[in-house]
Amino acid sequence: MEKPQNYLSRLRRHPLLWNLALIAAIILAMAVAAHILMQLGTRHGARRTVPDLSGVQLDQAQRIARKHDLQLHINDSLFVPAYEGGIVLDQLPEGGVEVKPGRTVYITINSFRQKMVPVPYVAGRSLRQAKNMLEIAGLEIAELVYRADMATNYVLEEYCEGKPVTPTTRMEAEMGSGVTLYVGVEEGYGTTIVPRLVGLPLAQAKGRLWELGLNVGRVDFDEGVNLLNQKDTRVYIQTPGAERSAALGSKVDLRLTLDEKKLARYRAEAEKQAAVAAIEKKADLVAQVADEIWSFAELSLQEEQSADLYCRVLEQEGFKVERGICNIPTAFSASYGSGRPIIGLLAEYDALSGLSQKGGSLTREELVSGGCGHGCGHNLLGAGAMAAALGVKAYLEAAKIPGTVVLYGCPGEEGGAAKAFMARDGLWYGLDAALTWHPDDANEVLTGSSNSCIQTQYHFTGVAAHAAGDPDRGRSALDAVELMNVGVQFLREHMSDKARVHYAITDAGGRSPNVVQPRASVLYMVRSNHVAEAVELQARVDKIAQGAALMTETTVEKKFIDGLADTVTNHALERVLYRNFEALGVPSYTPEELAFADSLAGTYSGSDRAPGVGSQYDLDYAADAQARRAQAGHAMNRFLLPLYQGDAFQPGSTDVGDVSWQCPTAQIHVAAWPNGCPGHSWQNVSCGRTDIGHKAALHAGKVLAAAAIDLLTDPALLEEAKTEFQRRTAAGYTCPIPADAVPTIAD
Repeated sequence: MEKPQNYLSRLRRHPLLWNLALIAAIILAMAVAAHILMQLGTRHGARRTVPDLSGVQLDQAQRIARKHDLQLHINDSLFVPAYEGGIVLDQLPEGGVEVKPGRTVYITINSFRQKMVPVPYVAGRSLRQAKNMLEIAGLEIAELVYRADMATNYVLEEYCEGKPVTPTTRMEAEMGSGVTLYVGVEEGYGTTIVPRLVGLPLAQAKGRLWELGLNVGRVDFDEGVNLLNQKDTRVYIQTPGAERSAALGSKVDLRLTLDEKKLARYRAEAEKQAAVAAIEKKADLVAQVADEIWSFAELSLQEEQSADLYCRVLEQEGFKVERGICNIPTAFSASYGSGRPIIGLLAEYDALSGLSQKGGSLTREELVSGGCGHGCGHNLLGAGAMAAALGVKAYLEAAKIPGTVVLYGCPGEEGGAAKAFMARDGLWYGLDAALTWHPDDANEVLTGSSNSCIQTQYHFTGVAAHAAGDPDRGRSALDAVELMNVGVQFLREHMSDKARVHYAITDAGGRSPNVVQPRASVLYMVRSNHVAEAVELQARVDKIAQGAALMTETTVEKKFIDGLADTVTNHALERVLYRNFEALGVPSYTPEELAFADSLAGTYSGSDRAPGVGSQYDLDYAADAQARRAQAGHAMNRFLLPLYQGDAFQPGSTDVGDVSWQCPTAQIHVAAWPNGCPGHSWQNVSCGRTDIGHKAALHAGKVLAAAAIDLLTDPALLEEAKTEFQRRTAAGYTCPIPADAVPTIAD
């Protein structure tokens, strides 16, 4: 075998190979050395379990640390009177954690006494300046006491531990002590707005309250919170809630938690409450809009001033407004936000003819002879829906979450069926849900179906002639109308017992009986509890009109007026509305308002009937409603009726039905007039311009906004509503409006 020396000799004769070999040897030696040093320096593979040092005196803790080959470092100190001075309060890493030998454990120890700090003199300073000076000194505000003085929000006097603080006082206090400040307030400036505190640490929450002239009330902590981890807690409940008006110096109670899930849940609820409170701050605007719409009193499809007012106000409030949607001049949409879910709110604002009435009157008093009035309370309906949109906008602004709210201006509910024309264009398919309300005599969540409805006007044209001299030459259009009515009368025997057909002769051809009437018109309304059946029945009525024309040798022109579908109920959405209605309660009234309602109830019959949709179908429900009325003791129904989700059918019709066939839809009633007040009455018009009506609109806005926020933030609620919607609309939507029809009113 060749000796290693020979290999080396041969390598030296090849410089390149020799150098490469040297480099390799050096690298290998460095790697080995590094490994050895790392083992020695880090003691790789060795582990130590950190002992629990809490409650241990410092000197003992140091001995324990050395025994475990660990280092101690005092990171902080606190003064906790309940504990002995010098003991370990907290440590990092915690006991039981495995670390490498030599690791430093950072500890917090309890001081033997609280630090004393000088009390600064803050009298003559603004409240904000005083607060900052006290915080810098390590002190806080114990209480704010307000006194009448022109020096609003300036400190008048200062007390610490019951003793006055003066410019010459040399006073010391324990760090963290509170100082009482007497603050001036000028007459008329004695209120403030409670800030939103949920999610803030205690120190920040206190600071926000003091800045706004409020005191810290009771402070409670969840179980598991102690003096050491208090700094990590956050406010999750505040009483009173955010955005509410409060007197200066009022107390706000706080509850804090370490639970992040609980905090997230309550933060969402607090943001919703703040949005509802934001609606309250818009109360004057809501009332102003309602009153202006009331004064316009514009008939169906003629609501130019009303629509323009809404559009201008909503643009000023930051909404993106589109006018004349679906080719309807007085329809509009106002949207805020981006992305889904998209929640629609439905507003109406048309009035009724012949109902001009002085607002707030207990007697029939026309403002304009033969004029119009809001006998269905649509001035309140639209204003309340607008209030809801403002509340949801406030929430989206604060929460910064995806989602869109759209307020739809829907004209012509009393004749014109604008929502149905919008449905023909597929507008409502774009919504995840739609919510609305209607003024009524009860506070309830509406349920059940309603009739579909189709209105058609028939114009017959004949030939005029002398009724005695040339009767053979005449062809009577009025005869055609009468024969059509006879034909429809026979039809009644052969249609569903749930269907209805109504008519009105709108033109009898003149007032001269000795003239064969050359023209005559009749307006027909076909109803059924399902829109597809109404469409079929309408086709049969059309044939009767054609037959009448044939029998009389006249011609007939058909003019489509409007058509609307039956309502598809959605119990899932109704439950969402009810939970929020229950949480928010009902409007409250002054003694004067209650007296007005009681007097107004004496002007019509039926004020003693049982309120609510459920009372029409359930005797026990009706008895309960009457008991609640008796307990309320006044004509205004000052209570929320229980949620009724039994079978219910309203024989009337509404174009909300067409919306309900294209997206999940639900609605509420809010009391805007006394119990049993008849619909489309002068009494309704009178209430529409009172604080009773204003309160109804504002409260409806709050309930709708709160429900919309739940739908925006809880996907499960929307999914449940959509599942029910798909099941109930499986037969598909039959649009009652021809493709070429345009919104119009009867001649």
